[in-house]
Amino acid sequence: MSIIELLKTKEGFVALSSATKEQIKEAEETLNVPFSKEYKDYVASFGAASFIGHELTGVCKSPRLNVVAVTERVRQNYAEFDMETYVIEETAYDGIVIVQSKNGTVYRVSPDEKPVKVADSMTEYLSE
Repeated sequence: MSIIELLKTKEGFVALSSATKEQIKEAEETLNVPFSKEYKDYVASFGAASFIGHELTGVCKSPRLNVVAVTERVRQNYAEFDMETYVIEETAYDGIVIVQSKNGTVYRVSPDEKPVKVADSMTEYLSE
């Protein structure tokens, strides 16, 4: 199942406006990290999205959900943050954020701990 198909099945699913290829490229360039194909597919379809229990970052105007704004803030405040990842979700629990690498691997990161791999993809992470 693709990330798009999976998200559409989630209870309470809500999405913003889709992001253009130009907006996605600009976000990648600003962060100096390429997004995984899966994340690009997600933001190209939904911009940013949420459903019960999750609020995902995206390419959008909301500073609270914008992947660039959130990732830049987290980079400044987390000692162990890998600069080759971007934030896909702030959990609002003990400062934990969920990040994804360009190859799609998903990690849990907290302010004072090393990253922990939680899934091989965003789809896998959100399927649990």
